[in-house]
Amino acid sequence: MPWFDKRVESYQKHREDPRDYLDYVLLKRDEIVKESGEDKVPDYLSLKAIYSNQVDNLGLAGFDTTATSTDWSMVCLMNNPEIQEKAFEELAR
Repeated sequence: MPWFDKRVESYQKHREDPRDYLDYVLLKRDEIVKESGEDKVPDYLSLKAIYSNQVDNLGLAGFDTTATSTDWSMVCLMNNPEIQEKAFEELAR
């Protein structure tokens, strides 16, 4: 993945001056690997795994938040018929 390779190169250039969330995640990853004293980095701490997990988390968090907000909005409307009627009238305009 060319974009991934560029991102890793960028992180390595600015390792001492993190610029964004993923730089901080990778900085913490480096600390964990260094403290473990292991020669081989575990698969779950590989750069590819870190990026993949973070992209998934950010994407799913956005989806989950929207879905949960919609669910609770519907529950509130079902429990408050007078507000439900006002919302219906507003949408019917």
